[in-house]
Amino acid sequence: MVFASILQKFSEKSPVTVMVQGLLEHLLHKEKILFSSLVAIMLKVVCRVRKNVYSAYLNSNVEATRQAVYDKLKNVELKTSQELVRHIGSESELMVRDMKAT
Repeated sequence: MVFASILQKFSEKSPVTVMVQGLLEHLLHKEKILFSSLVAIMLKVVCRVRKNVYSAYLNSNVEATRQAVYDKLKNVELKTSQELVRHIGSESELMVRDMKAT
């Protein structure tokens, strides 16, 4: 972990530092994937910028493993995907109306 070398010199004299290090390692663990990162990957696939999820993953800045990405995608509920599409659709409709377009 990035913080290990920085905090090592303090850890012997300050147990709180050790706890903070553990907390930072947990919070910044590379296997944690933001939902926005999944959306970005899937957007590239849906818009045919990339051929498939694997190709989109390879061209992303997601540091998690490929398997972690697939596992995370597998656990996104259908309702979440439906709501995301609904939200994007209604926001797009407002933009089109503001531009007085069809």
